[in-house]
Amino acid sequence: MRHPDWRPFTCALVACAVVSALVGCAPGPQSAPPDACDPFAPACPDDAVCAVTDDGPRCRPPRPAPTGMACAAASCPVGEACATVEGLLRCRPLCAVGDPEAHPCPEGPSCAYRLAGLEFGVCPARCAPGDDCGAGATCAISTALPYPICVAVGSAGRGEPCAVQRCAADLACLEVADPATPDTFIERCERLCDPTAVDGLRCAPDRCAGVVLGVDGVGYCVDDS
Repeated sequence: MRHPDWRPFTCALVACAVVSALVGCAPGPQSAPPDACDPFAPACPDDAVCAVTDDGPRCRPPRPAPTGMACAAASCPVGEACATVEGLLRCRPLCAVGDPEAHPCPEGPSCAYRLAGLEFGVCPARCAPGDDCGAGATCAISTALPYPICVAVGSAGRGEPCAVQRCAADLACLEVADPATPDTFIERCERLCDPTAVDGLRCAPDRCAGVVLGVDGVGYCVDDS
């Protein structure tokens, strides 16, 4: 299960169109702010960087991330944006929503995580079961992508529900059959594994038997350990 941290923002555009129709006014000419920039082809003056802010890409003086934060708008390298994906704040490569082949994610053309109100998004870090995603993160499943990505860890343990809270380290929120009522599916935390590995990767022998639909090369442990 994916816990979205932000979604495409289009409500304001729709509202403006409705208001214009009701009062009989037409939008006036629009011009880009003087500090606007193209994050895929930045051309900022002096040593400024093209930072993705709440108002869109803007030329800003580079600055370090605040204490206790992984990044800030003007602290990321060129071509990246500071964004939260699945609860995890990091600098991430930018991708184009409308033209993902021209500006794709390193792992493929999908640009599934769109920044609110903008025509581009960011690429989360792809991982495999057992990979180290860094402090406060773990490798888990996202319904937005056909491969696992690094997400923020939570407090839900193995077998516990995860519709509201995130799973702990080395666990992923999956929709699986309820042992009490096999025809019913529930969302709970399970341990991911690699079905092609000899030892199943963190499973007891031959216990990497669960299949994660839509995600190639990833299963989950069905043992009770």
